[in-house]
Amino acid sequence: MLRPSCPLPFRFTALTAWIGVIFFSSTGIAGYWSERTFCYGAGKLFWGLPTNSFPYRLIHFAAEKSVHVSLFLVLAILLWQCLPSVRRKIPVILFIAAAVGSISEYLQSFFPGRDPAFRDVCINVLGATLGTLMILMAQRREQQALIRDPASH
Repeated sequence: MLRPSCPLPFRFTALTAWIGVIFFSSTGIAGYWSERTFCYGAGKLFWGLPTNSFPYRLIHFAAEKSVHVSLFLVLAILLWQCLPSVRRKIPVILFIAAAVGSISEYLQSFFPGRDPAFRDVCINVLGATLGTLMILMAQRREQQALIRDPASH
């Protein structure tokens, strides 16, 4: 994870494809699929819970926002792999995540039933921040392991 093992062009291809997934998630069809999937899963897991109840709406909100966090957590990891020697890497990653998140929300305005929100851009940046923190923690753990046992690396 910390030492990229695949060539840079492949990493950029993966990054570009992932940004495509994020932009696709802004479309009406993605919103429809997501809602149908949630309703099916929630119906199986929470079969006695009325859909207009506060607990159901809270679960729905958490599930919806966890998609944002997950998409942008992965985006941050891919950006980290594509920007190996960029100075001030963390601010660059967070700026790109904010830009991609803003464009994604703007795209939603073109699809009926989708609702762009600044709150979602903030949640996207939170996801990217979590991804960056995960990498920093993994790097720190790797460095500590190297200090403890330099022969193993």
